[in-house]
Amino acid sequence: PGPIAMAWKRKKRAEEGPSVTFDVAARFKYLTGFRKRKLQRQKQGARQVMEKERQDRIDVKREHREEIKKHWRQLMWAEKRADRMFGPAALEDEGGSKRRRRRKAALINKASAKAEELEAAAAAAE
Repeated sequence: PGPIAMAWKRKKRAEEGPSVTFDVAARFKYLTGFRKRKLQRQKQGARQVMEKERQDRIDVKREHREEIKKHWRQLMWAEKRADRMFGPAALEDEGGSKRRRRRKAALINKASAKAEELEAAAAAAE
């Protein structure tokens, strides 16, 4: 085989392999898609931040409700305890001794002050 036959074989092998086609529309879509994808990521991030803030607000409200309920339970417990110690009508009627009424009122005030301290500490921790 001479040089002409060799050139023909090289040319034939090159044509048999996979060919690459250039699609102008696909290239344009790919290049212009960078900005669109970036904006999409930014919007998704903003949505996630908003959802996290919303969940945080919900959690704060839930914790506040729980603190209020806890405070209320403490007050009821203190009042029941005072009622057991001094009788249920120690503050209401005038027949009880002044000393009993004062002790019951002091117990209730002490419990409410303690609950207010706990609430203030919880608010400061937030």
